[in-house]
Amino acid sequence: MTILEADITDLTHDGRGVTHIAGKAVFVAGALAGERVRMRYTGKHRHYDEAASVAAARCSISIRSRRSRRSSACCSKISSASAR
Repeated sequence: MTILEADITDLTHDGRGVTHIAGKAVFVAGALAGERVRMRYTGKHRHYDEAASVAAARCSISIRSRRSRRSSACCSKISSASAR
């Protein structure tokens, strides 16, 4: 499947990231608000779609502030959902 890049703007009650593509909500497993992620669609529905994060292109501010200053690999995370 095609891998897309999108900005995560919010979180759902169950912890998935939310983005909008062509006016349609997309719920992204393994993504945090403020991140720019590479994602792969996992399901399409009439009113929303579902996707899984493949990698973070830009980490959220909360993740960057928690990282060790010695580690520059902030955005090298691969979500567990993409390992399936």
